[in-house]
Amino acid sequence: MKQLIFILTFILTLNVCAQNTTFEDANVFVRVYDLQGKKIDKGDIVSISDHTLKLVKRGETIDIPVNDIGVIKTKYSGWTNVITGAAIGAGVGFIAGDPEVIAIGTAAGALAGWGSTLFKKSKTYAVNGDSTKLQVLGSLKE
Repeated sequence: MKQLIFILTFILTLNVCAQNTTFEDANVFVRVYDLQGKKIDKGDIVSISDHTLKLVKRGETIDIPVNDIGVIKTKYSGWTNVITGAAIGAGVGFIAGDPEVIAIGTAAGALAGWGSTLFKKSKTYAVNGDSTKLQVLGSLKE
């Protein structure tokens, strides 16, 4: 009976440690564009200050000055879904071993990926070099 109570208590308390809201645990992916609309960089948000947006990409930390930021977009671009769908479709066709199935699978996967972009809820934040507008991103970590 003691073991049952111990196991039940252990399972119920696991969630207590898993509810951190820091950016390190939130994995908020963003794409950052400059004032002319050209993509500067992309990565997961680590921190936001009055002067910089700190991202991490492949284990490397990147500091982007707020003055350089025009627009920030959340989530991956729609092309990521299309390419991923096409790759999965081609993989299924490759397993089947028929070149015709590879072509059909690639096309069907790309179409499914394109269709999934309709349900993507990415957001765009116009910062335009203003640090007060950048602070709105703090709500993304939740």
